[in-house]
Amino acid sequence: MDTQQLIDPAALEKLSKYGPPGFIAKLVTMFVQNTDKQMAVIRTSVADGNGEQLSFAAHALKSSAGQVGAVEMHRLLSLMESLGKEGRLEDAKAELVRLEEILPPSVETLKGMSAS
Repeated sequence: MDTQQLIDPAALEKLSKYGPPGFIAKLVTMFVQNTDKQMAVIRTSVADGNGEQLSFAAHALKSSAGQVGAVEMHRLLSLMESLGKEGRLEDAKAELVRLEEILPPSVETLKGMSAS
């Protein structure tokens, strides 16, 4: 997938108006740290078959992803949130694989955008 489909640069551009220089870099750093924590919970939830915990963690990370413009992460996390609520953990496993695939390029693209 093209990184242009993973990240909407307009989201960071909008956010840059709300803070001093370096604000976006700090925001992206916080997003990456939060992503690491929430992904650990998501992985465990899927492995343990805990739909409620999956739904909660996916919802939290979905909100952060939307804020920084990680549109494909946001889409997948929204789906995983629903799958967790519905107890469809086998389907969530497949979506987790996809999320794991797009996570590194999404994070790298955000880091690159925040550095410029």
